[in-house]
Amino acid sequence: MEPFDPGLELSLFLFSTALNHYRRFSVCNLPPSFLASPSSFEVAFDALHSPQSPSGCQLREFLRGRLQLLSAAEARGRLPTFPWTCEALRPTQVYAVSSPQSSTQHANDSFEQLGRRHGTVLAYHGSALENFHSILTRGLQPGGVGFGEPRELYGAGIYFSTELSVAHNFLNYSTAEPLRRGRMACLAVCEIVREPDVVREPSSTSTTLSIHSSEELPQTYLVVSRASHVRVRYLLVYDVHHRDPILAICSCALLLLLLILWRSRGVIY
Repeated sequence: MEPFDPGLELSLFLFSTALNHYRRFSVCNLPPSFLASPSSFEVAFDALHSPQSPSGCQLREFLRGRLQLLSAAEARGRLPTFPWTCEALRPTQVYAVSSPQSSTQHANDSFEQLGRRHGTVLAYHGSALENFHSILTRGLQPGGVGFGEPRELYGAGIYFSTELSVAHNFLNYSTAEPLRRGRMACLAVCEIVREPDVVREPSSTSTTLSIHSSEELPQTYLVVSRASHVRVRYLLVYDVHHRDPILAICSCALLLLLLILWRSRGVIY
């Protein structure tokens, strides 16, 4: 029996969430290769629910190692500027993210070279839970909806905020019944290469980007026009656990009984 791997379990859950969404076709446009078959939906469901089948083993091998759960000390060490003292913003779990499988070694080397030339910055991106399987598999892509902002309100590209509290306002909680986790949401912590002609910042004077929108970019916002300049480094997971309904009913019944006894004590005694 293989040891429990929280990163693999979360990856499987995000795969399941995407597969059960009405836009499930997006799952079948991604690796692994067995999902490109004409019966891809049936194969995907079989892989998810039959872990010992060939497709199930292939799926787990594909997802294994993508997410690594960090201890509290590791998370604080890797994200020293994170507002850890603010309980409202503190995630339930932090995962380190490996490079997406669609990213080649050449692309990763190019990202590192661009980072050394232009510098990088960490910023936050929120999205619906069903989108994170795609985000972790092929990376963030321009043209999607930003962290709560309508498409292309401030120009075309991928939307971020350098301020966690801004991105946190747009957390998109979804019910996570398959894992019995209550409601869950995710935020991506991304490293962005600050090449002026690719990244639009509030103080940016880039003519390449400014023509897409006459709106002034709000403080802490970033709009990135190329996926090659973004890498997802960490995944912040926010869990809101539901109370057990049976326990809640028993608690209410006990309180009601105590209230009846208290109000009738004059009769009893």
